[in-house]
Amino acid sequence: MRYPKMILIIIMVLFIFSFTIQAANYGGELNIKLQQRPINLNPIYAANKAEKIISQQIFDSLVTLNAEGELIPNLAKTWEINNQARVFRFKLRENIYFHPFQINGTLSSLSKRRVTAADWKWSLEYLAAPENKSPYANLLNKVKGYEEYRQGRSKEISGIKILDEYLLEIELKESYAPFIYNLTENAAVVLPEQAVLNNSKFFMEPIGTGAFVLNNFNPDQIILKKIDNYWKNNYRKEKLPYLDRIKIDFSANESEIKEYHNYDIYQLSSELYQKYSELEKTDNYQLKKTAENIYYYLGYNYNSSLKKVISDQNIKEYLRNSLNEINLEQNDDLLSFIFPFQYSKEASYIDQINNLVKKNNDNNLKDEAYPEQLNLVSNDSKNNKVIADLIKNELQEKKN
Repeated sequence: MRYPKMILIIIMVLFIFSFTIQAANYGGELNIKLQQRPINLNPIYAANKAEKIISQQIFDSLVTLNAEGELIPNLAKTWEINNQARVFRFKLRENIYFHPFQINGTLSSLSKRRVTAADWKWSLEYLAAPENKSPYANLLNKVKGYEEYRQGRSKEISGIKILDEYLLEIELKESYAPFIYNLTENAAVVLPEQAVLNNSKFFMEPIGTGAFVLNNFNPDQIILKKIDNYWKNNYRKEKLPYLDRIKIDFSANESEIKEYHNYDIYQLSSELYQKYSELEKTDNYQLKKTAENIYYYLGYNYNSSLKKVISDQNIKEYLRNSLNEINLEQNDDLLSFIFPFQYSKEASYIDQINNLVKKNNDNNLKDEAYPEQLNLVSNDSKNNKVIADLIKNELQEKKN
């Protein structure tokens, strides 16, 4: 049976397990072409799309999200949240093992590779440790004892507790039900302490509990090989994964771009999208766009040299109101979304703020002058340039 090949746009986030494959179709290799090269495969540092895609195959989280964005069990078999949404208790699966690894030339025994609550406590504290400087440490900033640990006043995060070998508890400083969604992130995974601490090349030789293990890593290609004793089954109780190998190429010169037909999945840059859109009309390819889970924000530099001809509060409301009027969803280049549960705690007040701005609208600026100069700074990605242009145009229209 021949499966349709797929062309992906640069905005796509790829989930290998989302592909539907018939139960009988075990084995084979999936060939993928991605635009970005991975630099660091340690999940607490993984930043670009390639690193995150690969990490998802090597590592597992406590809980995860299904295709509908709903929480489902992963390495945690079950979980409980107390009535105040402050204490999260996770019952761990008992048949989970780290991939084989060596310490000083000696292969680790199976018993030492069994994942327990102690491994989870160490992994989460490793993520939060200030000396590691992970950009994802703040996933745990609501946990009791986080600040003391980060400031060096405690050797552990007191809110992460080992109740027994397979029972983990996380206590927060205050009620915050959405915290559990932080534990679905790529950085919030379990790691083998000995493999991390005894291998200075862990960022190139990662060890996890996922369906695949790293088989080869060079600048232009990564090969992932399946783990035979992976714990997860499909809904028919059949063992996963289906594939034997995943081969991912990264180099992208002009001649290779023309060889897209050699890949099962090919990730297009925004510039190449129009060029290959005609492939959608053929039987052999499916051209897909998938939304990406990212944040956009507008920051205010109150310490700049800009002359304040308008109050801080008023300019914030003025800019908010202008941004609210921009119809971003009608722009084809902006196929992005934000999960509501990933907002900050203050996001619950967004509707109130919007209503206030709408009510006061131009009244806030009635007796005050408009700023003569406002600097808008953005990175140079194509999508961010589009957003910046929309903001500038809207502000200019408002001023005039």
